[in-house]
Amino acid sequence: MTVQRRATQASPLRDTELKRTPVTRFDPTAARQLEYEQTRASLRRRRIAMLVAVIVLLCAVTPFAIRYANMAGERWRVNRLYRECAAHVTPATTVVWEEDSEQVKRLHDYEIVGSHHGNAAYVVPEKWRQLNAVIGRQIQTWGTLFLHERATPTSKRKLLVGVDIAGWSRGGPVVLFARVRTIAAAAPMRLPTQANVAHPSVVLATTESPLRLFAGQPDVNDASHFTIDFVIGDAKGVIDGWLKEDGSVLLERRETP
Repeated sequence: MTVQRRATQASPLRDTELKRTPVTRFDPTAARQLEYEQTRASLRRRRIAMLVAVIVLLCAVTPFAIRYANMAGERWRVNRLYRECAAHVTPATTVVWEEDSEQVKRLHDYEIVGSHHGNAAYVVPEKWRQLNAVIGRQIQTWGTLFLHERATPTSKRKLLVGVDIAGWSRGGPVVLFARVRTIAAAAPMRLPTQANVAHPSVVLATTESPLRLFAGQPDVNDASHFTIDFVIGDAKGVIDGWLKEDGSVLLERRETP
């Protein structure tokens, strides 16, 4: 009986101890928060690394991009000059070379050079000068007699034809020394190239007189042909020009009946 009572008395004490013992429970919220912070930090590091890589790449490629952008811009400008020259049309009454002293005074926008009959006025299209300069073909000219695109007679290859006054023989027969240049259009991502250059001469008259040359005109019926009108003294004349298959140009004074 005594033993039974001691066991019975000890039971409430154990129950009290069990009630006072703290119970630890797992809280998933804190774990999820920690995982989120770790993921966000990892994303931040990756973004920073990517930004640094992009900056380094831009620093590496920017000089090349600027260089090629400048090259592309220059090629676009040169090809635009070519197209403008190829489509160049000046009225047939426009004077290119003038030796009459009274007429020279009226040509204010022309350049002046000495000639056999005093000062002469002449004109050169600025776009023609620029095109020759950018393709490395400087020209010294005293007037551009013809500037337009023509086609070869057989293959129909289109070339820009420029005919310039290079010099004269005066005091007896009047001889024109010309510089004829043909330029081929640019291939993709290229610059126009010179196809041919020649220095033909044309006898305009057998006796000396003041001379006037007009802007050449393309033949609408023959894509390889063009004409240049002139007046020397009281006589009128015509220079015929033909673009040949090899890219050269033939100049001849038209014989009049």
